[in-house]
Amino acid sequence: MLDSPKFWVGMILVILFAVFVAQNHKTVQVDYIFFMKESYLIWVMLICGVLGFVVGWLWGRPRRVDAKRRRKSQPDK
Repeated sequence: MLDSPKFWVGMILVILFAVFVAQNHKTVQVDYIFFMKESYLIWVMLICGVLGFVVGWLWGRPRRVDAKRRRKSQPDK
């Protein structure tokens, strides 16, 4: 796992994201759908990062139907 380039690219992106978030700690006016509120930029960015991770993880997961279809299409050994 530690020798995987995918792992190291992911770790570098996580570290860059953490540094970027830590440097943006001021308050900003955020327009939520039904109201506006002053929020710390760091929280807005962290929430967006977590939501982006969850969406990417869910999007990249193979569905059960796709997995069954792949298993059926592979010849028995």
